[in-house]
Amino acid sequence: MALRLALGLTCLTAVAGAAEPDAETRTQARELARRGAEAFEQKDYKTALDRFTRAEALFRAPSIAVMRARSLAELGRLVESLDAYEATARMPLAGDAPAAFREAVNDATREAEELRRRVPHLTLHIDKRIPAGLVVTLDGKPVPEALLDVERPIDPGTHDVRSSAPDRPPLTQRANLNEGDHLTLDVILGSDESERPPSARAGEAGSAASVEHASSEAKSGGSSRVWGWALVGAGAAGIGVGAITGVIALNKKSSLDAQCTPGCPPSASSDLDAFRSNRTLSYVSLAVGAVGLAAGGYILLFTGQKETAHVAAGIGPGTIEISGAF
Repeated sequence: MALRLALGLTCLTAVAGAAEPDAETRTQARELARRGAEAFEQKDYKTALDRFTRAEALFRAPSIAVMRARSLAELGRLVESLDAYEATARMPLAGDAPAAFREAVNDATREAEELRRRVPHLTLHIDKRIPAGLVVTLDGKPVPEALLDVERPIDPGTHDVRSSAPDRPPLTQRANLNEGDHLTLDVILGSDESERPPSARAGEAGSAASVEHASSEAKSGGSSRVWGWALVGAGAAGIGVGAITGVIALNKKSSLDAQCTPGCPPSASSDLDAFRSNRTLSYVSLAVGAVGLAAGGYILLFTGQKETAHVAAGIGPGTIEISGAF
């Protein structure tokens, strides 16, 4: 697909409203696109992005733009990729544009929707008690006030959030996001040593603390895992009861075999009743235990995966690391 779309430059025509490139520019753009497509097929996405970016600078074509968007996505630069996809989908075409260009626009529209579900989102929550003059940066770039307390798309990976204010020491928080995560990070400030709780001062000394909590979206998934483990526990208990009562029944049978030759005397009636009741209880417990283990194992293996969401925080010298799994 990469080669087919990129090489749609064979019949170059300009997009609507764009200047027609000369023959030399068309040839150079075609060659760069070809090399980019070859690199993409070989999974050398860094080289592919470079070649498609250069080709697009020479000639603005949907077949080049969509390949550039795909290269960005493969490199984990999902936000840039989504922007490139949407720009490609909006690209106007001349009436005589080749089929490869029209296909690229359609692909960009479809793939943008698919990518949008993969893009993580981060909300930087600001407490009203934070003093004036707060400055927040994300990966070294200032965060505009308009982007505080609202969900924003972000690339997956590790991101540093640094907060500072007058007369307060800066503090860096580290957030780890996977594809599709939605994480809210409470922006906090460093404080004087006398104001810090003992747990925070211990963290400054190098120890670490971690907390986990389930998100509301994952409560149903967490409950299914609880049921899974409960069934496994009940199944194991059933197997244990079945084994114990089975041993008791066997012991009673051995005693009865010695007494009942051929019939059982009246004095053995209590042992006979105990044998029968333990044998029945053993059969029932083993059956229930097997069903419980099977049902619990099924839930844990097939329906409980990737359903538990948690956020973990680690405190270090001047840094708090937040990670989310959803």
